[in-house]
Amino acid sequence: MTVDTSARGVVDTLRGPNQIRDVRALRVPRPTHIPDWYRDPSVLVRMAREQGGHVTIMFKDPARARSLDTGVLPGIQAADARRALEVVTAIGGVVLRYFGTLGGAEVRIDPEVLPCLREHPLVDFIEPRRGRGFTIDSDSIGQHRQ
Repeated sequence: MTVDTSARGVVDTLRGPNQIRDVRALRVPRPTHIPDWYRDPSVLVRMAREQGGHVTIMFKDPARARSLDTGVLPGIQAADARRALEVVTAIGGVVLRYFGTLGGAEVRIDPEVLPCLREHPLVDFIEPRRGRGFTIDSDSIGQHRQ
């Protein structure tokens, strides 16, 4: 499903597994290796640029810590998820797919805005697209499948 949320109100049309809903926190194995794109914003920008600006953004409750620090995907309330999507679209991002059960989105966005966006309190992490699909495993929280 492709969702272009750049038009006002499209976010509210998400249905089924892609609908915006409250997402509970989820314990996940902490990664054994912190990826370069997480530690170094310039690596994130470079990798996102190589992928045409395609990234996965996981959102979070603004009061909770980030998952790579805690081993817990922090979850997000539906209202905060809407706000997070509005932040992304307000800076020119296009939501290609929303992961309703995890509270994240596949987005096409200008890579130059990513270092600032990743510090936003509604953002858990941003990772560059490295394949198809989305999974969480012990090597990398939010690693894409090949």
